[in-house]
Amino acid sequence: MKSYRYILIVMLVALAVFSTPVLASTFSFTEGDSGKTVNVNPGDTIIVSLHENPSTGYRWIMDTSWGMLSKGDYYTASNTGLIGSGGVHTWNYLVTASGTLNMSGIYKQAWMPTTGDEDVFTLTLVSGERAFRNSRIWNWWDGVPQANRISLAAEKIQAIKSKISQRSF
Repeated sequence: MKSYRYILIVMLVALAVFSTPVLASTFSFTEGDSGKTVNVNPGDTIIVSLHENPSTGYRWIMDTSWGMLSKGDYYTASNTGLIGSGGVHTWNYLVTASGTLNMSGIYKQAWMPTTGDEDVFTLTLVSGERAFRNSRIWNWWDGVPQANRISLAAEKIQAIKSKISQRSF
């Protein structure tokens, strides 16, 4: 009877250890990180903090690709006590998809035309690439070359195309 208890305890401990979820990471970026490519995973939080002076009309106009959910943004004025001094604008995003995701921003007055001389911020995020060297958890599936993986996506797309072509509008 005692052996069953020990086996049960060992199984419960093993279940608790091996079923713990991967904790999402938080990545922070500033102007100095512009142009970088970073490996992330779905569920990770991206925080971008850029200097800005909205009292002069200059603001960062940010744009993100699909797969990034905005969790909000806020502006923090500097503590210099001077009227019209700049501060820091911070954006929070949640990575929601795998693939190559892009983030870009241009620092300008919104009513002025874009000349190409403006400050820009770009960031490329590679989401879902779980290569052994940059992953928090390594799965056996990651060792299989992508060219040899079986994918049903092409078959699903072909089936959808054939259904659409059979319909008359």
